[in-house]
Amino acid sequence: MRPVPHSDNLPVPQPPENVIFSDDDSDRREQQWDDTNFEAGASSEPHLLTQGDLNDLIRDSDLSRKQNELLGSRLKGWNLLHKGTKALGCNMSLMIYFLHSHLDFFPDNLVAVSDEHGERFHQDISSMEKRYQGEWSSVMFADYCWTLKRDVAQRAVIKFNAKLGRSASETYILMKQVYGTLCLSKSNVFIWHKRFSDGRNTLEDDKHTGRPSSSKTPESIEKVREFVANNRSASLRMMAEVLHINKETIRIILHEDLGKTKVCAKFVPHTLTGEQKSLRIAHCRDIISAYENDSNFLKSIVTGDETWCFQYDPKTKRQSAEWKSKNSPQAKKTRKVPSKIKTMLITFFDSRGIIHKEFVPAGQTIAGEYYLNVLKRLIARIRRIRPEYRDENSWCLLHDNAPSHSSIIVRRFLAKNNVCVLNHPPYSPDLAPCDFYLFPKIKLKLKGFFF
Repeated sequence: MRPVPHSDNLPVPQPPENVIFSDDDSDRREQQWDDTNFEAGASSEPHLLTQGDLNDLIRDSDLSRKQNELLGSRLKGWNLLHKGTKALGCNMSLMIYFLHSHLDFFPDNLVAVSDEHGERFHQDISSMEKRYQGEWSSVMFADYCWTLKRDVAQRAVIKFNAKLGRSASETYILMKQVYGTLCLSKSNVFIWHKRFSDGRNTLEDDKHTGRPSSSKTPESIEKVREFVANNRSASLRMMAEVLHINKETIRIILHEDLGKTKVCAKFVPHTLTGEQKSLRIAHCRDIISAYENDSNFLKSIVTGDETWCFQYDPKTKRQSAEWKSKNSPQAKKTRKVPSKIKTMLITFFDSRGIIHKEFVPAGQTIAGEYYLNVLKRLIARIRRIRPEYRDENSWCLLHDNAPSHSSIIVRRFLAKNNVCVLNHPPYSPDLAPCDFYLFPKIKLKLKGFFF
């Protein structure tokens, strides 16, 4: 800041001598300029907090529960809360306090409760909220316990009047005169009056199993072990209902203590008998023995079978996958089913590839005679494209034991042409290469095309 030259025409200004600056004025000026939220012309009336403002204030303050209750009561006492706004400590239902007290101090009492107790509990809480006007007090729980004892005494009065033949309305009027505001509700009096009129004698609530136990004990482990041994397909919910043990506790017992896991049954086309299992083992040993004697044995096997080919078979989810960028829309695929039009394909192949294939005409049934003609065309095809198979016993035929394959005329034809046929055990599709190797690959290539 540079000095300004003065002359006689421009005198130096002098402050007035009677101006006195007080400390209060300086503090007020500093406060005014330091207030960043100061707005000229703002209203001097207090701002009333709404429920949302109060909830935000409580959440941002990060105070303890007692401090929040004190803050809410102070704001309510200073009339700074908007109409309808509930101060902290009163916006939580009294039922929550009672339930919390039950869980913390009386966990054993929750095991045996009645269904009718729930309705009476709601009625008692409603009357206590009116009595205490939404304010929480430490004597509330004691008052509630006394209410339970008082209800039993009033039930005795209801039972006495029911035995005398008085109606429910008369009983309620008499009890209202005696107990006043402490009298049971009208609906409660009518319910108990009907029960006593129907022959009920006990004054206590009906007992039931209540909340299942959540403790893991040797007795509970043994119960679960015996239950699973008798019913291996039981669900956790079923075991929890029958054994009265918590579902999560049962899950821990099954996995950690008993070492059990629930798995689905393996699908098999047929349940083999003991004789069929023995025959399967014998056939497999014959194939292994033939391979040990001749290392080229597996290469000389010609296997064949039939399968259905649809006119249209939809693509799989993996086949319809596409590469896309983040901004490009995702491709959609409508649900489709295979077409009803289909035809049967007969295929024979060896280790070098497919030897013979043909489609069965529509309406044609594959019986012994038709399959015999197929084998004649197969042998002619083998002699033409597989010269090494022209000698006797130079190749083996492997097909399943379908009725058309095991018919008498087919067996006679194969024996006449000196064709070695490998025994195929019954109900063993895993030993047929067509079922698990050839046909799945062919059908995968045909998916998504119309024929």
